[in-house]
Amino acid sequence: MNNSERALVILAREPEEGKVKTRLNQDLSARDTLDLYQALVLDTLHLAISAEVGHLYVACLANGPKVHLNELLKNFAAELKGKKREFLKENLVLTDQRGRQLGERLEKTFRQVFQEKYKEVVVIGIDSPSLPKKTLDRAFKVLHKKDVVLGPTLDGSYYLIGLKKPHPSLFENIPWGTGEIYRATVERINKLGLEWEELDLWYDVDTTDDLEFLVRDINQLRLAGDEKSLKHTEEVLARILET
Repeated sequence: MNNSERALVILAREPEEGKVKTRLNQDLSARDTLDLYQALVLDTLHLAISAEVGHLYVACLANGPKVHLNELLKNFAAELKGKKREFLKENLVLTDQRGRQLGERLEKTFRQVFQEKYKEVVVIGIDSPSLPKKTLDRAFKVLHKKDVVLGPTLDGSYYLIGLKKPHPSLFENIPWGTGEIYRATVERINKLGLEWEELDLWYDVDTTDDLEFLVRDINQLRLAGDEKSLKHTEEVLARILET
């Protein structure tokens, strides 16, 4: 399939102090949490432009103008060179998340992006920036033959969902905010008679305990000679964990 028929959507929030990753505030200051959140966004973008996707959407949840996210994207673009900078310039679309709860926002996001005539749409958050590129590439390969692809998380949710066409009922009456999201979604997929495939189990960064996974993965990447992946997160964690 031509890459131009694929779209990757990153769900993000307008980065404002005290309004992002609030569960981390139990152990981190609001400023440190914001810095870490912005690093997660940047490193997720790095992952996205390294994958084999055609167009990249960042769907932002904000109460007003996306001032801070726009600035973050501008700074990210300034870091890039050559083909990656050109790709971002030509293929990045910043859009809005609409809806009161996550399921409604996911449904509306898929519907909006599919209206642009894509044949495969994958949605991820910014909570799993250490996700291997091969897993993201695998998600699109699965959609060549399957209706749905899901990436389960350790806490019973999913870090990735991909579709070949909109299925609004996948997001209706799901117990959002619980550890039953993945189970309920799989039950719904099976009830609809859709063909699907599961990706590797991974983790979300929601609490300070999850930071241990990030530190582990950063160390493994550096030992393997990868100095670029998770570099923003590494810088913030180095400062936070020193204090």
